[in-house]
Amino acid sequence: MQVTTGFFIKDHFHYSLSETAKVIGFIFMFSGIASITSQLVFVRALKLSGSRLLIMGTLFILLSFLSLLFHQHISALYVTFTLLGLGIGL
Repeated sequence: MQVTTGFFIKDHFHYSLSETAKVIGFIFMFSGIASITSQLVFVRALKLSGSRLLIMGTLFILLSFLSLLFHQHISALYVTFTLLGLGIGL
């Protein structure tokens, strides 16, 4: 998903190379912030077992994949990658 995002954004939204690079940078930044936040906040605060964290993380990742079906606006990709970051962090 992360590897093909740039091609998808450029082709689907008809962005230039520089616009695509900016959007990808912000999308990956949102994903990274969500991943770090989930590790610092959810994992430490909830103190759940490893198996529970894996289940929750998998659900967030599945939600992110499903949200790709609703990509009519670029903001949907920000939500998608934020969910992906939360899932990866868990």
